[in-house]
Amino acid sequence: MPIDMFTTRVMTKAVNRMFKPKMFLRDFFFGKSERHESEKIDIDKYTGGRAPAIYSNPHGNGNTVEKKSFSTSTFIAPYINEEMPTTAVDIEDRSLGEDIYSKADTPAKRLRKQLATDMETLNDRIDRAEEVQAATALQTGIVTVSGKDVDYTIDWGIPASHKIVLAGGDLWSAPTTADPMSTFRLLFDAVKNDSGKIPKDFFLGSDALNYLLRIDEFKELLDIKNISVGQIAPGKLTEKFLQYIGTLKYPNINLWEYSDIYEDPNSGIITPYVETNKVFCVGQGANLMSHYGAIKDLDALEKLNTWKVKRFAKSYKTNRPDARWVNVKASPLMAIHDELAVAVATVA
Repeated sequence: MPIDMFTTRVMTKAVNRMFKPKMFLRDFFFGKSERHESEKIDIDKYTGGRAPAIYSNPHGNGNTVEKKSFSTSTFIAPYINEEMPTTAVDIEDRSLGEDIYSKADTPAKRLRKQLATDMETLNDRIDRAEEVQAATALQTGIVTVSGKDVDYTIDWGIPASHKIVLAGGDLWSAPTTADPMSTFRLLFDAVKNDSGKIPKDFFLGSDALNYLLRIDEFKELLDIKNISVGQIAPGKLTEKFLQYIGTLKYPNINLWEYSDIYEDPNSGIITPYVETNKVFCVGQGANLMSHYGAIKDLDALEKLNTWKVKRFAKSYKTNRPDARWVNVKASPLMAIHDELAVAVATVA
């Protein structure tokens, strides 16, 4: 029995298996994921103690240690629901890339190709939305969910002491007075002291890097030959937009530039995922996760018996207008469970 490529089950399997472009921030920091049957996602936060055990008389009663409590906050996962139509006009002529000198594809074959192209386009848009969400969460601690009939914010609670803003002569754009080593140390200590986790890899925006390399005293401290073992495995060095800058010995950290870009959906301006004037770090082993809320679609429930899917795709036909539609849905939430393990500085 032939497989109908327009069925919900086939399309959903295809969109979840489709090759995805590498989204470094999402995949590296939020690689662990969980799916949910609800749009509301509960995030538990636990703060462990650092007090050592105390000495006591062997003949007396034991010292009672109070249990550390945890807090639970509920967040609504942002929802993405996008679709693209294909009409008879779209498939009656030669498709993109089709050789005009060879035997042309049939309209039916063009329709199948167009369906796959549209599904890939929608999938890529969701990838970029997830990367933007990851980047914003890491650099501001706040995610603004604004779009079609939706407008709210998610605050992951990164404390003000972990959001350093330089001014005046401390800015890295002032090469004779700037002290970037002090900035790195402040970020390093904020994460280490408050979370108990050690940040090993620091990520710089393009302006921050350019100003940093103009400071002669700093360049003398930068080891550009020997990478120190950190969170990023050697294989990550092949990441297309990730560039190793060098290693510092005190604090012992690696510096990176991540230069991938996207088109801002509101302004149309090409924008870097890592803000040009920012530096941020995350402690090794920090609890960051990608959560996926329920897909509110009856077809998902009827065909897959669940709403717990990362992405859901389907196709349907309308008569007025006469079109075949491709629809892809997702509900991603890039969550910072361990807000004390993230620190960021505005340096230029």
